[in-house]
Amino acid sequence: MTNNVKEIKAIYYVQLRFEQVFKKMQDQAVLTLSNITTAVYDFGKWKAKESLTERIKQGNYTQQQIHFRDCADRETTQ
Repeated sequence: MTNNVKEIKAIYYVQLRFEQVFKKMQDQAVLTLSNITTAVYDFGKWKAKESLTERIKQGNYTQQQIHFRDCADRETTQ
């Protein structure tokens, strides 16, 4: 089993475990973090509804922005 498949299963089971919490949150976004971006993308295609897929993409984009901002801050302070 590849790391990508393992990561997809981990994401799925974590979200399945917190299903009741997500239902109570209703319109709030769920941010799925992973060091394997392909796994998050594949998970979105594989199991998630369109709205969740969009939120995963938005969360991933936000994570990338924060990472880039953090890297830029480090460069300016050095």
